[in-house]
Order: sequence, then structure tokens, then C-alpha cells
Amino acid sequence: MANDASEESRTYWQRRAATFGSTCGKSPYATAFIERLALDDGDSVFDMGCATGTLALPLARQGHSVLACDFSPNMIEILSSRAKEEDLPIQTKLMAWEDAWEECGIEPKCVDVAVASRSISFDDIGTYLNKLEWVARKKAAITVPATATPAYEPKLCAYLGRSVPTRRLDVKAFSVLAEKGRYPRVSYIPAPRPMNFDSLETACMELEKMTGSEPLSEQERQLFDAYAQEHFKMVEQEGEERFVLDYNLTVQWAFISWDL
Repeated sequence: MANDASEESRTYWQRRAATFGSTCGKSPYATAFIERLALDDGDSVFDMGCATGTLALPLARQGHSVLACDFSPNMIEILSSRAKEEDLPIQTKLMAWEDAWEECGIEPKCVDVAVASRSISFDDIGTYLNKLEWVARKKAAITVPATATPAYEPKLCAYLGRSVPTRRLDVKAFSVLAEKGRYPRVSYIPAPRPMNFDSLETACMELEKMTGSEPLSEQERQLFDAYAQEHFKMVEQEGEERFVLDYNLTVQWAFISWDL
């Protein structure tokens, strides 16, 4: 999950915490990430942007001690509760990328491996990679989007007549690491973006975020409303009404790791 500490972002992820908790640690994405990470027995792990334990829980179940950090109190609360229930070796800390980690009690080279899964932004990538290297002794790994989704929905943008930025975070990350003298390894993990909401209003609000930062014009608003009405379907799940996008949004996540 993205971990910039703006109030808007914090509020968004606070609200998403419950849905993250429902599937956490069981996803094919997490399995693929951990397989690629290829930890040695007994490796300790720093997980930045841990959410409710997508990686921390399965890693701890494999016997790895995990220091799991996130800026969302709700995410940390859910993960801490799950770790306690299962008696797992997970230590949690409420902390954002922008915080001074040393002042938060994080020590340099305190773990074997540092990871950041889906929590790195384009503009600050060099700073983020340096921070991961600061805490890790052996290796670091990240996943970043190699496609426009999740920030944009290309099909919707084309329907509205909007362009989609072509800059790729995986290319930027690889370039930054090469400039640092690292030899990064890269592979790709396809994963669906869930578009499942408790109301049509929430569904439309989340979909609109994927049209870019510019507000919709009056004409675009009419097109957007028609698109949402056509593609969001009401279904019943476990006795509750849910609004689900009627096609899949797939994100290609670039898994990038490097030795220290």
C-alpha cells in the first residue's frame, strides 16, 4: 500500500484497512513475492508499508521475525491482533516513509532483508531505496507498478478522451539502482486490482480517482456517470449488496531485488 503521510492518504488507507484484513496473507501476489524474495532460513525482515500483513503474516508463519511498519493505525492494529492470536514473531510500528526512522527507534542494519511491497512513489524513489538499504544487512526488495493501473484506468481514460502518463516506475527504480552501483534483478507479478464496494457512491468515487488529478468537466462527468452505470454491477455476497466492476483490472507489479 502507498505510505505517503498526507492526511488524505492516511484517511483513505484507514478506511481500507478492514477490506485488506479479509484476505491478507492468502493472495497469489504474496506467494509470488515471497518465492522471489528467496530468504535464507532465519532471515529477519523489515516490511515497510505492511498494511494488515500481506507479507508479514506468511513470512512469520515460515519462521522469519518481521518488523512491520505502516502509517495507518487501523492497519497496524489489525496486524498486531492477528500476530498475537497466532503467536507470531511480528513486531509492529506506526511509522511513515517520511518519518525520521532513527528517531522512531529503528537502528541501522537492524535486519537481514528489507522489503517495500507496493508502497513506493515515483517522486521520492531514491530516498525510499536509500532508507531500505539503511536498515538491511543483506538484501532489499520492492514491488512497483509497471503499468498505468493502479493510478489510472486506461480503458476509462480512453473513453473520456484523457491521456495516461507513460512514465514507468519500474524503469525509474532500475535506473536509480544502477546509478548506485547495484545489480538489480527484476521479474513481474500480475495481480488483479479489487473493485468491490459496499455502495455505488463509493465505487464511483474510487473509480474517478483513476481518471487523473484534473477535475472532470461537465461533459466528462456525463460520460463518467454513464460508464459507471454500465460497468458497476450489484451482486449479493454473504448476504450483503456489493457493487463490482464487470471487468478485471490487472496490475503488472515489477519485483526488483538487489544484494547489499
